[in-house]
Amino acid sequence: MCRNFSMPWMMLVAFVWLANNAIMGTNGSIAVGVKNMLGDKLMLNVYCPHIDGKQHSLANDDSIKWPYNGGLPEVPGKSSLLCFFRWNGAHHSLDMCSPSKYTGCESAIWEIKQDQFCRHRGIGGPTNYFCHHWDD
Repeated sequence: MCRNFSMPWMMLVAFVWLANNAIMGTNGSIAVGVKNMLGDKLMLNVYCPHIDGKQHSLANDDSIKWPYNGGLPEVPGKSSLLCFFRWNGAHHSLDMCSPSKYTGCESAIWEIKQDQFCRHRGIGGPTNYFCHHWDD
């Protein structure tokens, strides 16, 4: 009787583990990324001081991703996922981990557009695509 119970249980555990690793990656992290969707061959300069402290220049349709553990920032009010964006005289910032605004702290690819920013949440599909106009 015990053997009949343990085999399906072990198969369920193995399935859940494989599914988590397929979505999250082998090191347990998820991905947060930025994609240049400005159009007009505009270069997007991205600076995320608490992610890697480097400035990245992305051509149209290029993207960059960083691993992210999915947790809230260690210091309240200080996001580790605050990024600054510049292109052709425009400049904006976005906290990609703001539970009270556009998103929770979750896996997402942020598309940077001239008049708005959009994101694909999780595994994708039309219901997982949201856009917001720039606040600043």
